[in-house]
Amino acid sequence: MPIDIDKQKEKFESFMQQRPIVLEEFAHSLGFSEPHEILEDPISFLNPLNRWLSDKEIPLDTRSWLIARLGYFIGDVFVKQYQGQWQVCEESTSPFYGHYVVSQFAHKEGAIISPLDVAVELVLQPIGRSLLNAIETIENDMTTA
Repeated sequence: MPIDIDKQKEKFESFMQQRPIVLEEFAHSLGFSEPHEILEDPISFLNPLNRWLSDKEIPLDTRSWLIARLGYFIGDVFVKQYQGQWQVCEESTSPFYGHYVVSQFAHKEGAIISPLDVAVELVLQPIGRSLLNAIETIENDMTTA
């Protein structure tokens, strides 16, 4: 099915407005102290979230819920760490066309990340999955971009 880029751009504003609410609620639901800090310093949540995710059996009926939250989180890690920006990929030749991506990094010209795709991949992995490894793989890919 072809992607309606205009529709994706229309929905993007809502996606971004929900981001802080969803992330803070996620951190709170996991019992993290100072859940609001996930918005200002997502990197400090990497290790605890990695431990939680590694040992978690993810039932089919909660996958979409978790993918959305992990996608926001992964994107925010790269926004903060590399001064990137959330946006809709409008490059029609990109495999990420129409996706909500993080790009326009301060020092990684041309790099583009689809955090929701990374989240899907993580959620589909068996117990023992590693958010830290996923982040490291993205960072390595950015270095070669």
